[in-house]
Amino acid sequence: MREFNMKILSVVFNTIITFIKEYYVYILVLTLLASIFYFAFIVEIAHKNAKGFLDSDFWIKNLLPNIIADVIGIILTSFVITGLYANHQKKKELKSMYSIFGVKFDRLIDITSRNILYLIYKNEGYLTWINEYGVQADLNKLIENKMYPFDFYKFNKPLHIWDFTDVSPIHDDFVVFTPRVKKHFRNIQLMSNEIQNLFDKRDLLEYEINQTSTDSYDYDLLTSEYEIVKKQLRKKVRLEIPKTEKLFEFGIQECTNGMINLFNEKVEAFNKDYSFIVPIEIRLSFIDISNNLNSVNSCLRSYNSPDRFNKLGYSDVFIYKEAMKREIYNGMVKVIEELLMLSSIFEKVKKKRKRFRFM
Repeated sequence: MREFNMKILSVVFNTIITFIKEYYVYILVLTLLASIFYFAFIVEIAHKNAKGFLDSDFWIKNLLPNIIADVIGIILTSFVITGLYANHQKKKELKSMYSIFGVKFDRLIDITSRNILYLIYKNEGYLTWINEYGVQADLNKLIENKMYPFDFYKFNKPLHIWDFTDVSPIHDDFVVFTPRVKKHFRNIQLMSNEIQNLFDKRDLLEYEINQTSTDSYDYDLLTSEYEIVKKQLRKKVRLEIPKTEKLFEFGIQECTNGMINLFNEKVEAFNKDYSFIVPIEIRLSFIDISNNLNSVNSCLRSYNSPDRFNKLGYSDVFIYKEAMKREIYNGMVKVIEELLMLSSIFEKVKKKRKRFRFM
């Protein structure tokens, strides 16, 4: 029974503490108001300006007007102080968060922004030489005209890329996240593993041959196997995975799939490292970007294959395709707006850091 009572007391105590923490500003203001009333009465009664707490003339003519003026002043002051304190706390939290994950967060937003621009304009400069200021400027230009932010027909054309098997861009790009390229690199990795296994087997056979007598039957078997492994190794080393022109051309559907895969994998890795501290507004923004990219991908499929989808409610294919195009524009604009919002979260913290760096 005693343990039960202690648990109840503990719950009540924790509830009271939580209530005080949540409503401390209101509690403080009400306490101040009650104190003003109390001390005002004490002072006035002591100076014989009031007969007691029930003196109606004193209440109406003297005390109430003064207290109302004081109350207004206290309330305004309290809200100003609370606002300044909340603003200071927010700056402090942003500074702490940026010191923990700011660099990787900037990298994630920068990579996503560059790939969105590369997807729209098909300009490889966004993955190489164009700096962050150029990227931000081009993102802002895209949302200036939300009705027609970019050339849709150029956007919808296939993408011709460099030979990614020989050269890599400075920044990660969505092409290597497409299923076709992933399969290509997986095949290369498998071949590389096979070659390494043959090298290891050859070295082991060399060691066993050196440890075996030349007159023994095992020596002949090992030597024969060694020659076979050498031939296999020469063949594998000279073998090349064929590269065709088709390998370097990607339809818009493949590109958007690669863009979605890139963003989701980067965000998943980021959240895995910093899930304990990433604020909800950033998480929700990531979800919005992912949802809008998926919506764009779905509408592109509908636009390019209108006969495969239900056109109920549209009088003809042209109107249906125009509606899909409008949805694609809207989705891409929303993605860009979210990216610009995310890139501005730590802007003041970064500017302050730059000032200190040059002082």
